[in-house]
Amino acid sequence: MTQNKTLSTRVSTEIYKLFTEQCDEDSISVSQCLKQMITDLSLGRKEYEDSSQCSIEKDTEKTAKFEQDSAMKKLLEELQDKNIRIKNEQVQNIKLQGWLDEIKDDIENLKTSFNKKLEEDRMKKGMECFVDDSCFPTS
Repeated sequence: MTQNKTLSTRVSTEIYKLFTEQCDEDSISVSQCLKQMITDLSLGRKEYEDSSQCSIEKDTEKTAKFEQDSAMKKLLEELQDKNIRIKNEQVQNIKLQGWLDEIKDDIENLKTSFNKKLEEDRMKKGMECFVDDSCFPTS
């Protein structure tokens, strides 16, 4: 009966992401991939330049993947820049709409005040005849 032991290590988020993407491409689990790499390395089935460069890709595949990743990274940056511009435009439109709403409210308040003042002036003119008795004709 063979006993199994657990090995573990900590890697940066970037390395983890690249490794899991490679495993997904190969349609195997991370655990299966690690197990195969460790087994191959331990039994001398594969030679690795150094342990920090363990990889299951050939140099040409690495170059092609790097070029593809660079193109994808550039596209991602362009999309992020476009999204930032769109978001900034939306924020500016929201602010502009807020200012326009404030101006509309101010105009409505001004109209209300103006109409109120006109009504007061009409009432004052109507009251003047009571003050100087001009409303009552004298014969």
